[in-house]
Amino acid sequence: MAFAEYVSRRNLAPGHVVDTPYTLMLPSLTKCDIGRDRKSFRQVSMSGAVETGFYYSKRTWAVQTEPVAMDDARLIIEFLSSIDDGQSFTFDPYGTPDRRSADCFVVISDDQGFTQERLIKRGLGGADDYFQFSFGVREL
Repeated sequence: MAFAEYVSRRNLAPGHVVDTPYTLMLPSLTKCDIGRDRKSFRQVSMSGAVETGFYYSKRTWAVQTEPVAMDDARLIIEFLSSIDDGQSFTFDPYGTPDRRSADCFVVISDDQGFTQERLIKRGLGGADDYFQFSFGVREL
């Protein structure tokens, strides 16, 4: 199980209040790939000598949820919309709020935003369709 702790800011789910901390139990993750975001530069002189300037390297996560019904999707939309402005939040891809894993980190969303893909169409106007979400986070 995975979870996130965040403060609600926009696209509030029914019954939620702005600027309130919430814990969201994320559905099973179908993707949770770890990568590196680094900032550096490399210069090569005419003699062939190489100079590298290194600013930082941070771990990133590419996350995708299993398909969820619209009721659960509203909570995920609130979460992803609220963190879209660079709000830091707690993300644990493997634990629960009561039993955090070693990979529980304070992160921010990456600069790519999120995608909401309609995965299973039931044909009744979208209210009973299933949606899959993809987003990225970067450790602080």
